[in-house]
Amino acid sequence: MSNHITLEDSLGKKITDPTQEQIRETINKIGHEIDHCILNVGGNYIQAAGRRNELFVETDVGSGLIGADRSDYSAEDVYQMFIGFLRGDDSWKDFFTTVSFSDSSDFSRSQEAPEQEKKPKFDVKEEAGKALKAEGRYVARRQTRRGISRILSMLTGLFIRNKLRK
Repeated sequence: MSNHITLEDSLGKKITDPTQEQIRETINKIGHEIDHCILNVGGNYIQAAGRRNELFVETDVGSGLIGADRSDYSAEDVYQMFIGFLRGDDSWKDFFTTVSFSDSSDFSRSQEAPEQEKKPKFDVKEEAGKALKAEGRYVARRQTRRGISRILSMLTGLFIRNKLRK
């Protein structure tokens, strides 16, 4: 392929010319090992973030950031979108039916759906930030519980030793 292709995850790991299996593995890590990943194909990209089986997808093909219809895609749905995007076929556009694309010739399969309520757009950076904050709170609570447990164990041990000396 003549396009420069990279797959990057939220930890900064970048794979040049990723295989389909590397794409699948990276997507399957979203929600537990990484927060998001971005597939960049010749300057255009598709990105996914969220929790396992609650993934959302955004793309930018030069006409601005566009969010997919839902925020509860499975890893397999996201994989199919990424592979369609990578191959340059239009199959991935089927997941973007309720948004209007500024260049209708580029997105011939997408249509405006005025009768449907517009879904709020999701921002990968914002959602990744929320996920990191939630993870940070979890880690802090866990460390606090462990610290309190250790202190209580130490105090109990001192109390028992003190009682045994008397």
